[in-house]
Amino acid sequence: MRKLFRFFGKLIASILVLVFIISALTSIFLLALNSQLFSPDFYLDVFDEVDFFDQLPEIAATQIKYAMGYNPAWKIPQCARR
Repeated sequence: MRKLFRFFGKLIASILVLVFIISALTSIFLLALNSQLFSPDFYLDVFDEVDFFDQLPEIAATQIKYAMGYNPAWKIPQCARR
């Protein structure tokens, strides 16, 4: 009986150690990701790489045109018809 308790004790301990290691690695990864995602410099660099600010007027005009021609009753929006 004592061997059975010792076996289950070691089994539970090893499972808890495994869960702790997985949790620790996940926490480290998420903290690094969190500091990256909430940094404004990261987004400014990405927007500069894809020339987002140069394309912004065209994107805004397209969205306004779509919104003005959109009617939920139509299956195909009026602005998409040619």
